Amino acid sequence: MIITGERRDEGGMRSVPRKDNTALCFTETSSGQYRLRPLYYVSDKDKQWYKDYYGIRYSDAYEVYGLTRTGCCGCAISYKAVEDLEKIRPYEPNVVKAAWNIFGASYRYRQKYNEYKRKRMDEEKKARKKVGGQIDLFGEAEP
Repeated sequence: MIITGERRDEGGMRSVPRKDNTALCFTETSSGQYRLRPLYYVSDKDKQWYKDYYGIRYSDAYEVYGLTRTGCCGCAISYKAVEDLEKIRPYEPNVVKAAWNIFGASYRYRQKYNEYKRKRMDEEKKARKKVGGQIDLFGEAEP
């Protein structure tokens, strides 16, 4: 059995209903293994209550550095690796230096890709054609 600590409120693919029922807390994989996610239905509100009730302090990564997610530090796959490294720079300058020495080329490539993606999304948004006779979000009817 595969047991993981995924929560639906973490968002992304974890929160999307899928036809293979992997959006449930207990499923069977295509290989016949069972997957259990005991925390799947624990909401952000539940998590905050638990933290407050038991006086839990989160990692400095969250409470001091201001990160919203943790994982492998400086993960070159993350779309916001550079942003996260800049957040931790005042506290962990040597980690940031090491990450840039190891993954610097990947970070620069990812920054270019993020810029390209943002530009494409803006262009696609502008290019969307409005259907005549419908009202847009601002209440103005299109001809």
